[in-house]
Amino acid sequence: MFGQQLRDVFVTILMFCDVSRSLKLCEENWEFLSEDILHKKRKMFDYPNLELTDEQLQNYCLVEIQELLNRYERSLQDFQDLPLPDPMLLTNMDNRLIREALDYDMKKSKIEHQELHSLLNPEQRLIYEEVIEPVNGKKGNFYFVYGPGGTGKTFLYNTIISWLRSERKIMLNCRRIFRRENGT
Repeated sequence: MFGQQLRDVFVTILMFCDVSRSLKLCEENWEFLSEDILHKKRKMFDYPNLELTDEQLQNYCLVEIQELLNRYERSLQDFQDLPLPDPMLLTNMDNRLIREALDYDMKKSKIEHQELHSLLNPEQRLIYEEVIEPVNGKKGNFYFVYGPGGTGKTFLYNTIISWLRSERKIMLNCRRIFRRENGT
């Protein structure tokens, strides 16, 4: 693939040329350097619909560059201005459960969210905002939405889910239905 060849050239330049601004070289060419990575990851993870953010693509590209540098017994750390891959981001993508949680169409989720959000009633909108605010502030929280059947809990839930997916966020679905039968 073209991206792999460019990464080889990039590493050769780093190793054998005097590059004064390697970060600039990397930043201006990362899209070309990572051109084949999405295809490789879709194949590797067996997820044909996998989508990666620019940040994830850049991280995988840095890992590939790191592996090439290792052949010369060098590292990205040897080049002070080059970024290092974010190990947490890479760990998350290598986790099967997280990959499955991200296996959806973001564009479709964004359209679905716009439609659902416009139909929220004032009470649902208040709860929606209460749930979304901590997510935007990167603060975790737990919420319990209670109400009799037909009050729009599932609609609210679907609206929140569509927003999370449109923002490429992962959520843990803990929704459970308990039924009381025969006095138990």
